[in-house]
Amino acid sequence: MTDFRVRELREEDLAVVGELTVAANIPYEPAGSSYFDLLRDVRPRFEDAYANIVVETDDGRVVGAVNLSTSENEFAHVATEGEVEMRMLAVDPAFHRQGVGTLIVRSVQRKAQEAGFERVVLSSRKNMTNAHRMYEKCGFQLAPERFWEPTPGLEVLVYVW
Repeated sequence: MTDFRVRELREEDLAVVGELTVAANIPYEPAGSSYFDLLRDVRPRFEDAYANIVVETDDGRVVGAVNLSTSENEFAHVATEGEVEMRMLAVDPAFHRQGVGTLIVRSVQRKAQEAGFERVVLSSRKNMTNAHRMYEKCGFQLAPERFWEPTPGLEVLVYVW
């Protein structure tokens, strides 16, 4: 069994995290979508974030990542004052169902509590049902009044913890 460590994202991780984020989103986005370019370009999120977290294996391979933003960060979509928003949580498909996503979420929850945030929020597409189960197991609840559409016809769910 692989041991995992949580740490802050470093500049040398940007390319790996970009490709990892694309790979994690391939099942949910049409082939050739320009959204993949946004996912791949981690630097703007890295530089404007409240925090960026990665999970690595005991041999240093990055297998998961998440961006954390507050209402003061450019990349936040749903965070309001007192909230931290999880953005672009991604797990290497080769490491699905090994606890990496849960480790990321639990780490964010601890970090949010330690920093005094009132809530952790996130957006998720309707078709990301495996992720929804994980969020719900970690105590997140749907907030239908906060659902939004980044593009017309694409309703995005919002979860709150």
